[in-house]
Amino acid sequence: MKMTKKMAKKLINLTILLTLMFTMLPSMIFAAASGAPGTPNMNQNNWDNSPNYTIGFDMWWGNNGSSWKLYENGAVIHTSTLTDNSPNAQSATFAFTNKPSGTYVYKVDLINSFGTQTSGNLTYTVINGGGGDLQAPSVPANLVSTGKTSTSIALSWSASTDNVGVTGYEVYDGSTMLTTITGTSFNVTGLTANTSHTFTVKAKDAAGNKSAASNAVTVVTDQAPADTQAPTVPTNLAAAGTTATSITLTWTAASDNVGVTGYEVYAGSTLKGSAVGTTINVTGLTPNTTYSFTVKAKDAAGNLSAASSALTITTTNASTTYKCL
Repeated sequence: MKMTKKMAKKLINLTILLTLMFTMLPSMIFAAASGAPGTPNMNQNNWDNSPNYTIGFDMWWGNNGSSWKLYENGAVIHTSTLTDNSPNAQSATFAFTNKPSGTYVYKVDLINSFGTQTSGNLTYTVINGGGGDLQAPSVPANLVSTGKTSTSIALSWSASTDNVGVTGYEVYDGSTMLTTITGTSFNVTGLTANTSHTFTVKAKDAAGNKSAASNAVTVVTDQAPADTQAPTVPTNLAAAGTTATSITLTWTAASDNVGVTGYEVYAGSTLKGSAVGTTINVTGLTPNTTYSFTVKAKDAAGNLSAASSALTITTTNASTTYKCL
């Protein structure tokens, strides 16, 4: 059939119409997301461990996200908005330059009003990175006291993260650093009863970078427990010298769970004197008289030991003075 000018004109108009329809078709078919985003797939553009690389994601088909978050070693390092062209494919990237040497683990959250989809992890290792490690670890969190006594306080906290790796934690009492440890708990000892202490913790890495201080936790040690334990019994009571009216005694020191504060010296049941050390000169005695001495140790709480073994000793005769007529 021979095409007329009229038929040719109609064919041209139809072609134009079809072209317009196919041009407008995406905007007519693709609409806002109707559910949670599709699962994002991680990607990177460098396979030679360079310090310059790009991390991104692709979501091949489904509901789009309206924003995305990029995580590095568990911490959010980038957030931006996205255009929703559901159910078109969707992608985004983030570039790193002169990244320090280390191993980095990345993941992505793809987010819209219906929910969040999280990608799997992508690990990237930088070798011979630029500028050295200048990034400090994250701040230790949740510092708490897990127990205390009159002389000790137990602490624990949540681990920090670092772009290369946390090597330890510094524990502070006020501005004084007490110790550096690799774990996330520490028992502070040698404290005084009923005293207040304010602790913080800082994380550090191999390059010497330190985090800011953790939350402060203030703890008061317990009251000292009542001392009910008596000192041990003094031993080796002996006489070091005797006169008509005095006797010098010595003995071996007693011991105590807190501390011996002194000794009481008895003649029979009569208290003859007290001493701080392990010797005493008992005076005011009667000549040529036999005495049975014992010693008891005491502490600050008033606890008194049992008596030592008895030492029986007699004073000398009084000297007689003769007057010439």
